[in-house]
Amino acid sequence: MKKIFLSIRALIIGFILGYGYFPVLQYVFVKFWKFDILTKNAWIRLNSLWNQGLSINSPEEYYFFTLLMFTPVIFILLWYGLCKIKYLYILMYPFNKIEQERMNNIWSKRAVLKNLGSKGKSFEQRERDKLKANGKKTSSEVSKIKEELAKKLEKISN
Repeated sequence: MKKIFLSIRALIIGFILGYGYFPVLQYVFVKFWKFDILTKNAWIRLNSLWNQGLSINSPEEYYFFTLLMFTPVIFILLWYGLCKIKYLYILMYPFNKIEQERMNNIWSKRAVLKNLGSKGKSFEQRERDKLKANGKKTSSEVSKIKEELAKKLEKISN
């Protein structure tokens, strides 16, 4: 079902792209070279010139044939690129932006307390003091005990 949906989506994107791409391309060809790519007579004339041994002399003719050769490639690359875009994110962007602004306004009204460089003890020092007051061992004491146990194990194994 997903493949069918993606195929239909690609076809719709291709039709919309073709509807916009070819008139723009036609405008460019007519404006610069007076060649209408969407009419049969222009192609017949180009074919007859080609069969008569058309020689490419000016840069404008190079541009013409280069663009003519790369027209399908450009179309396919545009089609591929447009198929990769997630249009739901683009459509939902205004709503997501409004929601994000609402959340920013809600959170900006709350006071956030941070350690602003107070002269007292740091958070870690206060936590160590609490652990010592409760009788719990700190990490330095635990590492000392581990070292002592390792030494005793070495003595036993030797």
